[in-house]
Amino acid sequence: METLPLPKTEILRYEVTSMTRIEVPATKGLKAGQLVDYPLRAQKLVALTDEKDGKVQIQTHNCVINLSHTPNSEITNLETFKKQGDTYGIVYRGTPKS
Repeated sequence: METLPLPKTEILRYEVTSMTRIEVPATKGLKAGQLVDYPLRAQKLVALTDEKDGKVQIQTHNCVINLSHTPNSEITNLETFKKQGDTYGIVYRGTPKS
């Protein structure tokens, strides 16, 4: 049985502009809410979409991201992760799922 993808609005709670939303390469099967490499910053950001054709969408600046769909195992240090987002106006809310 196939499940519907997670809507972007469950993860991306607010954004100043969608113009800084981009697609980046992702591993096959990556799901919305998981972390994906953002090569321009050498850091990970939260995928807004499921992987399709080897890519996912991310929001790179000025937004509020809900972490309740992000696996806890993917974030080694939550405080450091949140501070990295501060530099680019990304605010992380919620608790990663167990």
